[in-house]
Amino acid sequence: MLFQSLSQPDRTKTQLAYAAQYMPLRELDDEALRLIVWSRKVMMRKGTVVALLNEDMTTIRAFENQEFEIKWRFNAIPTEIEWERKSLGYIIEIDLRIIKGIGKVALFSF
Repeated sequence: MLFQSLSQPDRTKTQLAYAAQYMPLRELDDEALRLIVWSRKVMMRKGTVVALLNEDMTTIRAFENQEFEIKWRFNAIPTEIEWERKSLGYIIEIDLRIIKGIGKVALFSF
């Protein structure tokens, strides 16, 4: 597919929005960085992450008990086998972001 055909403009479907949600900060251009209104990098043990997940495992409660939607760096979502191989003490890097027009995102990476 060459491009997405949208009946109405949707900022969340743009390449810029994708980059702001899935790419490391150091790889973003100025335009994508302007979409990010707040960012904080945290390191958490897998056991802590599991304790903070909602029951659907789609959001995590972090930074002052706010809910952030879980995304994976580069949209590289691990398989269940890859996830289970990590011990509860394994450190996960999480970049918490608030993105204009998108909301709160927790960008995970191993």
